[in-house]
Parts: sequence; structure tokens; C-alpha cells
Amino acid sequence: MEQRLPLVSKAQAQRLKATGFDWGVTAYYEVTGKYGMSLEHVYQKPTDFNNSDYGKTKMFSAPTVAEALKWARDVRFLDGHVEVNGAREYGWNYVLSYFERPRTYGSYKSHEEAESFLLDAVLDQIEKEEGVRDESAAVPG
Repeated sequence: MEQRLPLVSKAQAQRLKATGFDWGVTAYYEVTGKYGMSLEHVYQKPTDFNNSDYGKTKMFSAPTVAEALKWARDVRFLDGHVEVNGAREYGWNYVLSYFERPRTYGSYKSHEEAESFLLDAVLDQIEKEEGVRDESAAVPG
């Protein structure tokens, strides 16, 4: 059985595009109407769908959560990691590190869930620093 890393959510894909994510990936979300988006996989070389000219539809690159976090580290200099929650028998925390001292958040059921929440926290910080968030551009779904 092939194991795939989880892709970013639709909302995260939109936020990544708004904050400048431009790495090549092999999947994307495409606006399918005024009520939603669909996930598409492209089995060819990685492409920057956020800045592509494919058709007249809106596209949002859909990297894995790990790729998005690597982009945040390498390009935006925001770092974080997921660790075992030592206070409980089971669970995961995420730690967000940037100019201030590291902060630990949450208790999540899986590493992947904690990593996704870490990505949201990283995007929150980027948006806070740049005032990027534009709720009017959000696509439902």
C-alpha cells in the first residue's frame, strides 16, 4: 500500500497563494463554481499552479503540509516542529519558533493533525506580519 503525505486543505492552499507560495507541486485545487473547489492531481513534472496560465479558472497549488512548512522555513524563515506531548500518554503538540521564544500549542491525536495546525499558525504569523489576509477572496468549501 502506497503511503502519501497529506496535502494542504483548500483554505491553506488559498492562504499559501496569498502569501507567495510559488514552488512546483503535482496537485492543485481548482475553483469549480461559486460554491467550491475540487482537488486535481497532475502526474507530470511539478508546476507552480499559483502562477500558471492554465485556462481561465482559478487554481491553487496543493503541496503536502510538509512541503508548505519547508517553504515557510526556507523562504519565510518561520520554523516549527511537531513533538510528542509528554504530559499525556498519547498526543502531539506543535512548537512555533520565530523571532520570539518558541511556544508550544495544543494536544492533537496525530502527528499529521498537529502538523496541519502548525501550518495554520505559520500562515497566521505571515499574514500578521504582512497584512495579507483578504476574506473577500475566499472560496467556500
